[in-house]
Amino acid sequence: MPNEIRTRKELLIQKLVSYDLEYFVQFIRTSDAAKIALATMMMEGFIGYNNWSEDTLYDECVRRSLLPDRE
Repeated sequence: MPNEIRTRKELLIQKLVSYDLEYFVQFIRTSDAAKIALATMMMEGFIGYNNWSEDTLYDECVRRSLLPDRE
């Protein structure tokens, strides 16, 4: 299987989606039906990351402490 080459933007999106998925799963485990519906809407919003600039993605990763000290 050939190695996949990813752009920096794709890696930033991957970090954000992984974080959001973890949050989503924890939220569902502890929530009632209304909150699950809200969490589902959050999941649908992940598609929007593709429209963000690389700088915006980077800033959001930094805000969530998803990047090592030097990246």
